[in-house]
Amino acid sequence: MKIYEIQNNGETVEAYGLFQHRRTAQGKIDGLNYSFINRKLVEVNKLTGIKRGKNVEAFKGIVGEVAKPPYTIREREVVAYDHRGRW
Repeated sequence: MKIYEIQNNGETVEAYGLFQHRRTAQGKIDGLNYSFINRKLVEVNKLTGIKRGKNVEAFKGIVGEVAKPPYTIREREVVAYDHRGRW
């Protein structure tokens, strides 16, 4: 049996728990990544001078963060045993 967990930059996020179906975990991740990207775009909108001004490096950093969203799915295999140690 497979279960799925959400990871943030390779670290397991225990607050979201485990998912039995990949599509439900993917739906949760899509929402989390959407929120992350939305916050970063609001941050970009507040920056001035992103082409040649003082915020060029900040803009490039944000673009790099948005290019690779932080939330991913990790698949785990669960093996069920009975009370005698057999499956």
